[in-house]
Amino acid sequence: MGVAERKQREKEARIKSIKKSAGRLFAKKGFSNVSMAEIAAAAEVSKGALYLYFKSKEELYFSLIEPILEQHHKLIAEVIKNEEEPPDETLRKFFNYFANTYPNDPEVHQAYMYFRAEEIQPLFSEERFRQVTRRMAKNVQMVEDVIAKGIRQGIFKPINPRAVSSIVWSLVMGILRWEENRKYGGGRDQLQSTIEAAVNLLVDGLRVCSAEPDRFGHESKEQS
Repeated sequence: MGVAERKQREKEARIKSIKKSAGRLFAKKGFSNVSMAEIAAAAEVSKGALYLYFKSKEELYFSLIEPILEQHHKLIAEVIKNEEEPPDETLRKFFNYFANTYPNDPEVHQAYMYFRAEEIQPLFSEERFRQVTRRMAKNVQMVEDVIAKGIRQGIFKPINPRAVSSIVWSLVMGILRWEENRKYGGGRDQLQSTIEAAVNLLVDGLRVCSAEPDRFGHESKEQS
């Protein structure tokens, strides 16, 4: 390995360490209550070195949540492009995505979950804040489209798709936060089973009643 390659790898490792430390602090204390000095100390780099990689705390936070927002968007777009797939199965894939990806980088997901518009807006530039909220809105819209598709096909009950999409995102974020607290308190990791139970309850609640058994093995009553 040449000197240039080794230096590049060291730089990438340092940036990864900084982002991991920052994500953990943002998730624990919130954006406003974390200083660049704290992040530098947690990542074991000097404050000066930290500013070589990130010009501001805003830029560092943005570098954490932007990839997550983009990742969510691409995944959901990939899932919902299959027009032949039943929308209830699409929702299951959506939930399973979080169950499978969250354990790989929980700190970054937590920083994203703790996004508070009223806290971030005064500190972000107008353009950067608009970028974040626009991406969030697109992700909410895609789930809304899945719900609307299910209603059009007569699979889901006629219910406000936008409201359901908000419930879906709130449910996912709440489960991730709850499971993280459980692990922090010494409890067993039950993320997968909790996600599965949540999507079963959601889909069975959305589905138009029929005589077919639901995911819990209970036969639904016909609508009168």
